[in-house]
Amino acid sequence: MHASRSCLLLACAALGACRGSAPPPTETAYPGADSIVLERTRCFGSCPAYRLGVSAAGDVAFTSRGPEDEGRTHRARVPPEAFRSLVTAVARSGFIALPDTVAADPALCPLQRTDSPTATVTVFARSGSRQVVDYQGCAPPADPAAARRVAALRGLEAAIDSVAGSERWVRPAPR
Repeated sequence: MHASRSCLLLACAALGACRGSAPPPTETAYPGADSIVLERTRCFGSCPAYRLGVSAAGDVAFTSRGPEDEGRTHRARVPPEAFRSLVTAVARSGFIALPDTVAADPALCPLQRTDSPTATVTVFARSGSRQVVDYQGCAPPADPAAARRVAALRGLEAAIDSVAGSERWVRPAPR
């Protein structure tokens, strides 16, 4: 628990450092947000693959998509304040201003390597949903502002994992 909280604080600190190009850090960027989902895909190596959801009520649902344990599920709870901190992290990350697919924007993904995983973040709210697909085989952008935008998204992905405590359920794929 202490390690998860430390990871969350680090992720939030990283997101706070990117605040200059992001919208104000308020929950109003996503009024009525009721859940946030992080999905990670397999890669050519030992990347963990899973779907992880956190609800406004604090319900956490984890489903493995790994080759050895496809469909394995776990449930947990986190304080509702943890969800609210994720909504704030979403706003601070500049999520709403990112393209739907990061790899489709040459400023954010100047070059792609193959066989890397993808992380997809979806925020569900009363007003609808917003999804950003982040292929992690993108070479780092040379432009510092673009690099900060990608780093903020990756920090958000790490914060979702941290709040949910996904490390307790993730099993590396066999080699």
